[in-house]
Amino acid sequence: MYASNPIAESERAKRLGVELLALGDERYPHALRFIFDPPPVLYVLGRIERADLEAIAIVGSRDASPYGLATAERLGRELAAEGVTVVSGLAIGIDAAAHRGALAAGGRTIAVLGSGVDEIYPRRHRRLADEIAASGAVVSELPFGTPPLAFHFPLRNRIVSGLSLGVVVVEAGEKSGSLITARLALEQGRSVLAVPGEAGLDRTRGVHRLIRRGATLVESASDVLDDVLPWRAARRLGTSAPGMAEELSDDHRRLLAAFQTTTEHIDRLIERSGLNAARALEILLELELVGRVRRHSGMVFAKPSG
Repeated sequence: MYASNPIAESERAKRLGVELLALGDERYPHALRFIFDPPPVLYVLGRIERADLEAIAIVGSRDASPYGLATAERLGRELAAEGVTVVSGLAIGIDAAAHRGALAAGGRTIAVLGSGVDEIYPRRHRRLADEIAASGAVVSELPFGTPPLAFHFPLRNRIVSGLSLGVVVVEAGEKSGSLITARLALEQGRSVLAVPGEAGLDRTRGVHRLIRRGATLVESASDVLDDVLPWRAARRLGTSAPGMAEELSDDHRRLLAAFQTTTEHIDRLIERSGLNAARALEILLELELVGRVRRHSGMVFAKPSG
């Protein structure tokens, strides 16, 4: 799958203005490091930024209804307006609507491709991809020139969920690829959320099945934030965030107790806390956002004294 000539690939990346981020690079997306099979190299047209730590994926049917398209666009716009990065797959339908909503809000959005970043698919979304790259990023694990073959897309979906703290599904049939993304999100320790639709339609059966199996029902960006990014709601309301001692969960306490020195590598924290990698990452993100830990290069975290 990967390029056999790294030097030629690197030279081509420079010509095209594409960054090649290796797994060991400190600029490599933080959340993506801890999925089961992170891409060894990520091709990035645009930029990955620290703000992308707080990212939500919005996925769904290519054959979306007007209601589904409007809902995806609204969620993308509302989340981006809150400073949340919107992740999706650039596909026709729900994906494109979510990207457009984020762009309309002047926010960040990341498109994950099932082809090389120089082989935009679908072709009708070339202009949309350019707009995304200008203020966010278009990414792929596939070498330049790789066509959009069918088996690439299930692999692509693990990156969509891996970049995100939660995945929102808007309209999905029972065999939709969006359900693959939802399953991968669960395996990665991410939240799965779903927007209910009209009963009895093929395009909503997959979504309703997710809800019956425990996915969080959401209707607005506020619902998403409350479920996946609760510390944001706490900040808006002026109430305590997870950084306050009385608000710490057992997992927060386990992770903080895993610090035997002021600074620790994440591997040691995972080993000592007994948390899986995805959950440990989620907790560290929350603690970092409220100032209880600080992140340094090389996946080293510091616990301030006091």
